[in-house]
Amino acid sequence: MFRDRMEDSAAMLGAILGTLLIVAIAPLIYMWAWNQLFGTFLTIEYTFWNWLAALVLTGGATYRKIK
Repeated sequence: MFRDRMEDSAAMLGAILGTLLIVAIAPLIYMWAWNQLFGTFLTIEYTFWNWLAALVLTGGATYRKIK
């Protein structure tokens, strides 16, 4: 019984950490892709504020209202 709870907790912790990792890396991927496409004249620096802006803008684009 205790072992089942530990396995469930480990799976839940893994899912939460995986989601946080994806959320943290996704804006960097968007900035990298932009720099690869337009790097010669429209470069985006890898700063915290640019990362936060990319996070907010991409999150706003994928937001759906739940009824």
